[in-house]
Amino acid sequence: MSSVEIAAGSQTQSLGTGLLPATNKVFNQLSLHAGDVVVVASGRTVYELSLQALPPMPGVILVPSVGG
Repeated sequence: MSSVEIAAGSQTQSLGTGLLPATNKVFNQLSLHAGDVVVVASGRTVYELSLQALPPMPGVILVPSVGG
């Protein structure tokens, strides 16, 4: 997959909820399986997304590319 999704508006106050629509769209398109690894921009983004209702992805590992 080679594409870019941009979340609308400023994500300063609502990072997780602001990224959720674009994130869910991409995750649903990827057909992820147990053992797959998804690298996300930063530790804060991983944290904020972990608080949201993401699609079921049993066994998929979500990791930050920078930060903790």
